[in-house]
Amino acid sequence: MRNLTTANYLGLIKSRTQNSTILFMMILSLFLSACASKTKPPAEIPNWVQNPLGDTVDSIYGIGEGYSLDSAKKSALRDIAGKLMTKVSSESVGRALDSNGNSSSSFQQKINTQIEDTKLTSYETIRAINVNGQYYVLIDMDRKVFIKDNKNKLDEIEAKIAQELMDIERKNKLIQMIHYNNVIKLIEEARRPLYLIQAVNSQFDIDAYLKKYRQYEQNEKTLSQTVRFSIKYDSDMSGIAKRLADSMRVNGFQITTNNKYDAIIKISGSLKKSEAFSMKMVAINFIVTVKTDNNQLVSSKQYNINGSSVSSYAAGENNALNQIKDSFNNKLDLYSMLGLNAH
Repeated sequence: MRNLTTANYLGLIKSRTQNSTILFMMILSLFLSACASKTKPPAEIPNWVQNPLGDTVDSIYGIGEGYSLDSAKKSALRDIAGKLMTKVSSESVGRALDSNGNSSSSFQQKINTQIEDTKLTSYETIRAINVNGQYYVLIDMDRKVFIKDNKNKLDEIEAKIAQELMDIERKNKLIQMIHYNNVIKLIEEARRPLYLIQAVNSQFDIDAYLKKYRQYEQNEKTLSQTVRFSIKYDSDMSGIAKRLADSMRVNGFQITTNNKYDAIIKISGSLKKSEAFSMKMVAINFIVTVKTDNNQLVSSKQYNINGSSVSSYAAGENNALNQIKDSFNNKLDLYSMLGLNAH
């Protein structure tokens, strides 16, 4: 420093000051540019994304975005599914509640889930663009094709229902109940195409279907409450018989102890006891057979359950019986346990 003249020294300070100023301005410029890029939307995003097309009488449009073309398409399909969910008539949903006693919120959620899970196929990708690694897609779903596809599905289910109800009045009351139970399961399948059609076509007469389905469900309920069941069992099967009878009564079935019955349930089998390492073990093998009042075989199902206890065989038997408690929870479980889902 002692060798520098005053002029040179001042020049050096000025040069360094200028460099610092330039560096500061460059940093400030980069900072402001970064802030601007965060607040200002990319100009490259097309107008059809920022201002979506309105749906028409022929088409329902969906817009989606994602980090791949496939994910963007799925996003667009979810957009359409969301529109369908909002168009499901709450009034129609409310009228459908009475048939099965579900609450409005749970029934609405069930229908929404069915619609959301629907695999939409009658669509066409009409626009797709990649902007800075982000894909945007515009999908056009054809209303007429969509309605036709779902109407075909509904017609197939309706044909199965008609088959179940053919000559129904001529059948034994137990057989009638079984057929109507099968119909109720078909009705559950029909709800998805039924509400999808109604969501896309407001002129669709959904009430005609709902009224018919409610009557079928009422018929099944009436039959399940009037068909008289007689339960017969081997001496070792008394525990199973008691649990079955109690659950059937709770779920609205009629259990009779006299000779006037429409159906007979026979529980036959064996109960074996053994002991090993101070553990008392019980194995129960049994068959549940259901017949009509005129001895027509309806179903026969075999079960094997096991239980153990360190205290007693009675406790071991009780633990074994607890394994089938889930088979007695509700009416559908009872239908399955008794083999009444098919005929």
